[in-house]
Amino acid sequence: MGQLFVAVALALALFAATGHAETEVERGRYLVETLAGCGNCHTPKGPNGPVLSKKFAGGDVIKHADFTAVTPNVTPDPETGIGRWTDRQIFLAIREGKRPDGRLLGPAMPSRSYRNLADEDVRAMVAYLRSVPPVYNPISAESHYDHPLPADWGPAYTFGFADDVIVMPNQAGTQWDSLGHIFFEGKMYNGFDAGMVSAKGAERCSIVATRERFIMRGVFLDVARHNGVEALEPGYAINPADLDATAAAEGVEIRTGDCVIVRTGLLGQRRGKWGDYCGGPAPGLSLHSAPWLAEHEVAAIATDTWGCEVRPNEIELFQPLHIVALVHMGLHFGEIWDLEPISADCAADGVYEFMLSAAPLPITGAVGSPLNALAIK
Repeated sequence: MGQLFVAVALALALFAATGHAETEVERGRYLVETLAGCGNCHTPKGPNGPVLSKKFAGGDVIKHADFTAVTPNVTPDPETGIGRWTDRQIFLAIREGKRPDGRLLGPAMPSRSYRNLADEDVRAMVAYLRSVPPVYNPISAESHYDHPLPADWGPAYTFGFADDVIVMPNQAGTQWDSLGHIFFEGKMYNGFDAGMVSAKGAERCSIVATRERFIMRGVFLDVARHNGVEALEPGYAINPADLDATAAAEGVEIRTGDCVIVRTGLLGQRRGKWGDYCGGPAPGLSLHSAPWLAEHEVAAIATDTWGCEVRPNEIELFQPLHIVALVHMGLHFGEIWDLEPISADCAADGVYEFMLSAAPLPITGAVGSPLNALAIK
């Protein structure tokens, strides 16, 4: 009988723990002004560049071999702009290239890159365009086309595509700390000078060194469930006795080279109401767990908290376990891991060990990386 492999995701969706939910207008502004670049066509140009007093007010002329397009005013001015258009009419103009009367706008709308925009993104763009200052800007010139428009111009009847751009800190979500992440007294792991990490990246101890190494045995210690609580209290310091008791109750042995994954329950408790999850009081590993980690010769630890170790810290030194583990022991930390699914899975089948696949992105010179960890049983 063949083996059944079950993979459980341990990664939190990127950005979920940022603690800030952007508004619809904020997202619309980002889309309109950056990715869509609407101002490139709809803001008229002067001798010194875009005329910002007429932002989005149209009037620019785009000349092409097959057409001459005059860009319209897309500010909410009721006389010369789109102030009298409904949200649905603006929506269809952006994504389908249709006028309020159903006629097609024609090149360059709809842009091919707009045709596959998600509904919520188009609605956000509409909300932002509603919010910009109205500009009265009568435009007498009209677009004209030297060739008839194809019957299917507008809606995405044929080939379409989508692409993405991600701008984020490498350690904003489920992630690994590299050994170049923490310094103490001007040194990082193996005695390398902290000056070897600069704006050009880390010359030593970057996350790239581990791109083929985070395939290992994972051991899941569900300390919260063992203690009979949804989540450990902020400030609860997980000590060696907690780790040993949890492992014994689960019937699992810690071996050399393991990744020990510790659930506090904090991420599950704070999901959707993050508050001070990032950097605030939290349960976590005690500084006094460092000898336990060394004695068991573990290769890495990971938790469902922002910083693995207990906060407030136990001594007058910021993140002391990071200093001991990363700088002096060469032990990697995984942080902000979503451990709720694996908690339920292990409780159901009683198996608390698995193959862990958690390779980082090989970002040159980076001192941390997002990841999508899988527990494979």
